[in-house]
Amino acid sequence: MSSRTSHYRQSRALSPEIRNQLTCVSQSPIAKYVLGAEFDNRIGAVVKHQIPRKIPGFKDQLGSLAELMIPSSSEHVEYSYSVFVLYKDSSNVYRLLPDSEKDMVEEDSLRLDNLQLGSINTIYEPVSHDDDMLFFFNITHSVESSQNERGRAIRSIAIGTPLRNFFLFKHLITATVQSYILDPQLSHLTALFNIVNSTDISLWNNYMGCNAHLHNVLALNYEFNNTIILSYLKSLKEDSSNTPKAKYKNGVLQFFSSYDVTSLSPQDSILAKIPFNFDLTKHPSDIITDLNVSSHILKFLYILSSHLNKVDYKNFNIVIYSNQSSDVLTSFILTLSNFLNGFDKSYFHNDKILYFPLIELVNWEELLKFNEHTKNTKIIGTNNIILKDYDNFFDFFYNLDSSEITVSGSLDIHPVAFPKTGDFMELIQKLLLEKHDYNTVRISLQRFNIWEILKILARNETEQNELNLRDYYLTRNKNIVIFDEFFDFKITRLLDILNQFVKHIQSNDYSEEAISQYSYFYSFFTDFVTSAIKGRLEMFLYMCEIFPCFVESPHDLLFDMSKHFGTDKNLLSLLFKPIMIQNQALQSRILELYQTLKKSSLTIILEHRLNPFVRILLEEKLKQP
Repeated sequence: MSSRTSHYRQSRALSPEIRNQLTCVSQSPIAKYVLGAEFDNRIGAVVKHQIPRKIPGFKDQLGSLAELMIPSSSEHVEYSYSVFVLYKDSSNVYRLLPDSEKDMVEEDSLRLDNLQLGSINTIYEPVSHDDDMLFFFNITHSVESSQNERGRAIRSIAIGTPLRNFFLFKHLITATVQSYILDPQLSHLTALFNIVNSTDISLWNNYMGCNAHLHNVLALNYEFNNTIILSYLKSLKEDSSNTPKAKYKNGVLQFFSSYDVTSLSPQDSILAKIPFNFDLTKHPSDIITDLNVSSHILKFLYILSSHLNKVDYKNFNIVIYSNQSSDVLTSFILTLSNFLNGFDKSYFHNDKILYFPLIELVNWEELLKFNEHTKNTKIIGTNNIILKDYDNFFDFFYNLDSSEITVSGSLDIHPVAFPKTGDFMELIQKLLLEKHDYNTVRISLQRFNIWEILKILARNETEQNELNLRDYYLTRNKNIVIFDEFFDFKITRLLDILNQFVKHIQSNDYSEEAISQYSYFYSFFTDFVTSAIKGRLEMFLYMCEIFPCFVESPHDLLFDMSKHFGTDKNLLSLLFKPIMIQNQALQSRILELYQTLKKSSLTIILEHRLNPFVRILLEEKLKQP
C-alpha cells in the first residue's frame, strides 16, 4: 500500500449511553477489547473505535496498532487475517513488546553454570493474570468502492482475548466486518462485543481446568474419543447445578450467545446464531489455524537445522518473509510456536521466545531498541523485503515463498559442520515425503524429543554442566523443537523408568533381581498415577501410547496411528505382560496399577489396548482372595 502513514489521533471516547449498552456474563469477559480500523487516503491507517475503553498504553499512540490492523499486503485481497499480541507491563499498561525487566532474562544472568542434571527441578514461575497477554485476531476486508478515491475501501476489526483458540471468532468477525465496511458505525462493534461476552463458556473452562493432559490422550484420535469425553462432561454436569446449555458432537463443544438481540439491526442480530466451537482434542496452549502449513513448517525446520550444524547454539533472531497475503505468514508463525514451546513458556536460558507474526515498518525501530536490551529468541514475520538489509539484527532470514535461508554475516561459522541434527533431519524428510497431517507431525516430533532425552540421560552426567536439561538438549542436539512437558523433572523421571521397563521386557530376564526391579517399576507407576497433581494418570497413559519402543532409526519415530496401536511396539500393550511371572508380590503390585487405571474414566483405553489373554488373566487375579 503506497503512501502509508501512521495516525496518532485519539479515537473518540465512548459516551455514557454506549457504555451502558455493553454487557458480559462474567467478570472475566472472553473478549477484552474490540477494535475497528480503516485506511484513510489522506492520513493512512486509523484506529477508529476501541471498545469497551481505550487500551491502557494506546490512548494516544495508535499508529502502531493501526498499521497492524491494516497490513500493507491487504489492499488487493478481499479478506485477510493477521494476529498481534499486546503485553501488560509492570505498570499495568499494554505494549507491543514484553516488559524486558519483567518477562525476559539477560543471557548469563542466572549464574547457574554448575547445575547438574541430577539436581534438575522445576523453576518456580509466578502465575500470570488472564489479561497479561492478549491475542488480537484481526480480519481486514477490502472491497471496490466508487466513493473512494483509491477505488477501494479497507476496514478491519480485531478482537483482543486471552484465549489461544481465538480462531473460533473468525466467522463472527467476518460477518461483522461485512457490515462495518459498508457502514462504519460503532454499533456493529458493540453488538459483536456483547454477543461474544454474553456466551457462557464456563463448562469448557471447567473441563479444561479439571482435565490436565486429557487433550494429549484425545489427540490420538481414538475411535472411542466420544465415550471418553462424554464421561468427563457428565461428571462436570453432575458437580454443577448451573451448567450452561451446550451441544456436543465429535470432540467439539458448541456454545451460543444468550444475548437479547431484539434491539439490534437484522445484520447484527445474525451474529447470535453463529456458534462458538471448542475442540476438546486440541492442546490448550496450541494455536490451531484453519490453514494447513505443516509442509511449510517441516521445510523450514529441515533447512534451518542444516545450518545449525555450522554454528554454536544460542538465542537466535529469525525473520520469516513472505510477499503473499498475511494469512499464510501469520499461520506459519503461530503454528511454528506450537513446536517451540509456545508463547509464554521458557525456552533457551529460561527466556521466553518473542513471536511477532507480522511486523510493519512503523514498529521496526521499537523492536530494534528492544533487541538491544534482551537476548531472547525472536521470530519475526514480515511482508517487507527491506528487512533483509538488517543483517545486524537477524541471524537467519527465511524466505517462506522460495524456501531459501540467508545466514547473517555476523554469525561465527564453523569451518567443519558437526552432524548434530542428522537424525532430526532424517525424520523431517520422511514426514515431508509422506505428507502427514499436523497431528501426526506433532506426535512424531514429540517422540523424537523423548528419544533424544533418553539418550541424554544415558550419558555420563559428569559432562553435563548446562543450565538445565532443556538448555543441554538445545545446545547439544541443536534441535530447536521442544515440548516443555517432557522436560519437567517428574516426567523426565517417568520416561527414564519406562525406558528401563522396556529394556527388561526385551531381555526376557525373570531372575530374582529382575523381578525385584519390576516391583520397583510398578510401585513407581502407581505412585505417579495416584499423585495429587492433576493429569498424572492421563499423562502416564499418553506416554505409554507414544513411547518410542525398540527404535532402530529415526524413521521408526514416525507415529502412524493406523499402524501403531495393537502392535508389540506399543508400550501400553506390553505394560501388564509381567502378570504372567509367577511371583505373588510382583503380581500384587501389577494388580494395584491395573485396578487404579481401571477405575478411571479412561478404562476404555485398557479395554481396547491390552492383549485379550493378558486382560482375562488380570481380571481373574483380581477375583482371587
